[in-house]
Amino acid sequence: MIPSAAALASILGPLLEIGPRVLLVMACGLLALAAVRMSGRAIRERCTGPFIAAWGLGIVGVCAARIGFASLAFYGSPAMSRGLPDPLSGTEICRFLRACEGPIALAVGSGVLIALWLRRGREIGATAASSREARSRRIGAAGEARVAGELKRIGLPALHNVILWGAGWSVELDHVVRVPSGIVVLETKTLGGTIAGELDAPVWTQRTAGGVEVGRLDNPVLQNQAHVRAVEGFLGELRVPICGYVVSAGRARFAPEIADAVVPVGDLSWVLSISFAEPNQRVLDAAWQRVERETAKSGSRRAAHEAYARRRREAFRLRRQA
Repeated sequence: MIPSAAALASILGPLLEIGPRVLLVMACGLLALAAVRMSGRAIRERCTGPFIAAWGLGIVGVCAARIGFASLAFYGSPAMSRGLPDPLSGTEICRFLRACEGPIALAVGSGVLIALWLRRGREIGATAASSREARSRRIGAAGEARVAGELKRIGLPALHNVILWGAGWSVELDHVVRVPSGIVVLETKTLGGTIAGELDAPVWTQRTAGGVEVGRLDNPVLQNQAHVRAVEGFLGELRVPICGYVVSAGRARFAPEIADAVVPVGDLSWVLSISFAEPNQRVLDAAWQRVERETAKSGSRRAAHEAYARRRREAFRLRRQA
């Protein structure tokens, strides 16, 4: 039997009246939850702007939800029967906001204080990161100077901090050494603690003596293999034997899986004396002269190369966080 129009109106009328109130409460609740998640993420990432936006949305969501709940309680109550104003009316909303000026002001002020704290923390974090980078640079430079001194003592022709330049890329070679067998590319690492990893793993892990992880670094073996390929590509038609070694100038202890791939600076003289090929000396002379000319240009390329290296480090940091 089909209900009459009056019956449908009696059923649907209340639903149509209370439905928007329920949807308002649900929407405001979801808005508040989203604001909590957004503000939490902004705090973790120390992002001031997104935090302020999320905090403001949270305040709006909580206030609107409070009005929505009051409207639900109002529907069907004696107050509604007496014709009192609906909490959703403009007059009642203004009255609610005036009554809650104190809590709203407290919430806004708390958000501003947290935003200032985030901004200050980010500035301090940036300063600390800059300080760590400067310290790392000093330690790295000291290690490279130690290796350069050892090469000078050995008496082999050597070039230092050679920047090779290509289309959209650049690479800095710590040391390039000419030996009777060909050209040797050295990558110097000045590290402490214990270094663990695999020869083919993209990242190695650095830990303190107590086993606490203090950092990660790109696999220097793979890094230096890329350097060797860069030198081969740079020399082009000048085909000469090229090999590479990772040299440890610090006090780090390397895990057994990777220890044989790293040469202590004290063993450098012995390692460089090992013959690995019989090159054409005329071609080797031409190749070495080309690398020498490239070394002379490295100083003018320093700023551009460092900018490129910073972009690479930032990309590595983002990959590590992911």
